[in-house]
Amino acid sequence: YMMLINGKNEVHMIDRDNSVFHIANLEFPFRKDLRVHLSNTLLDGVSNSLSQCLSLSLRVSLSLCVSLSLRVSLSLSSFSLSLSLSLISQHTT
Repeated sequence: YMMLINGKNEVHMIDRDNSVFHIANLEFPFRKDLRVHLSNTLLDGVSNSLSQCLSLSLRVSLSLCVSLSLRVSLSLSSFSLSLSLSLISQHTT
């Protein structure tokens, strides 16, 4: 749970025994201007790790697609080259 204590923007967690623990690295998500992005909160920590994972997987899949399409186009061009060479050799003989 998170709550404001003494009017400060601090994050505290409360367990079942009502013991209060201060979490020093986080701030309570209070904003005067709602257009300003929340920073240093629990949600930012989760969203940053997810976006990094998605960005990495997107980069890997894009590089795999590019290398696969390059391989396919190279093999197709070599096939068409060998096919045209064989047709030329058949036509000349």
